[in-house]
Amino acid sequence: MEYKILEKLGLTETESKIYIILLRLGSTHVTPVIKKAELHRATVYDVLDRLIEKGLVNYVIKEGKRFYEAAQPERFEVILEERQNELEEQKKTFKQIKPQLEGLKKLFKQKQEAEIYQGKQGLKTVMEEVLRQKDTFYALGAQGNFQKYIPEYHKYWHMQIYKRKIPMCMIYAEKCRELRTKTEPLPGAKVRFIDKLYDGPSTTHFYSDTVLIVTWSEQPLVIKIKNKHLAENYKQFFNMIWKMAKE
Repeated sequence: MEYKILEKLGLTETESKIYIILLRLGSTHVTPVIKKAELHRATVYDVLDRLIEKGLVNYVIKEGKRFYEAAQPERFEVILEERQNELEEQKKTFKQIKPQLEGLKKLFKQKQEAEIYQGKQGLKTVMEEVLRQKDTFYALGAQGNFQKYIPEYHKYWHMQIYKRKIPMCMIYAEKCRELRTKTEPLPGAKVRFIDKLYDGPSTTHFYSDTVLIVTWSEQPLVIKIKNKHLAENYKQFFNMIWKMAKE
């Protein structure tokens, strides 16, 4: 069988190759797989881990060694059904947010005051402005990047937000739950989590009549837009996602 056939079911070429090798070998140690696949040992282990995560490979330990075995091909039916269910959920979510997205597009056509800030100092300048106002500060799609790239200032800034009693509502990616609920919770902040919807390099903040779009890296880039209607529209969008998010 040509390995590329399984790519149509969502596997990479190397995943397809190793899965079919395991089908042919049955329960086996990793060495025969490496020889037949003609791939680096580390690559084979990485692919095996991905196939295990997908439920397409399992293993048992015999005499201290792992013996791998391909799952029955029927497993693909389960995977496809799970994808179909996920696709249906995504369709439902899109129908819910479509009016808000269309509203955002219309608002961007209006005249707006926009500024661009670059680097960590530019980000600090923008965040200092937040401390000089009293309206609720919102974060949509947070992933802990503020803390990652500017840890000391992040700690100082959040403490100032807390001391100045500025309300703060934040929607984080689900992967940050441990960080924000146990390791380093943010004092005074209302935080919820949502899975899959936000998993990119940017975060959207907004307050009063201002929207901040932050693209995170060692040298962050901030687009600051002053437009009350846009900020209000983001707030409506945020409130809808807030209802979907989990505490």
